[in-house]
Amino acid sequence: MSQNKSGKFVECMGDADCRLIYHSCDCEAIPLNDMRDYIEGISNWCIINTCARDEIKAICRDSKCIRSDNRE
Repeated sequence: MSQNKSGKFVECMGDADCRLIYHSCDCEAIPLNDMRDYIEGISNWCIINTCARDEIKAICRDSKCIRSDNRE
């Protein structure tokens, strides 16, 4: 995380500061400096990943990384 001009800690300043991590069914938007490579603790298995199917992207809104479908 970094700080903005007011000293508040933020996850991102723009979309390029965010990325997606996946498991077989879904995805999560995280900051680039988050070292995770995948979502842990999910035991279900899916044929189609909903994020890939729906072309979800990671975006920065209000200094937080979220999915482009507005789910965190």
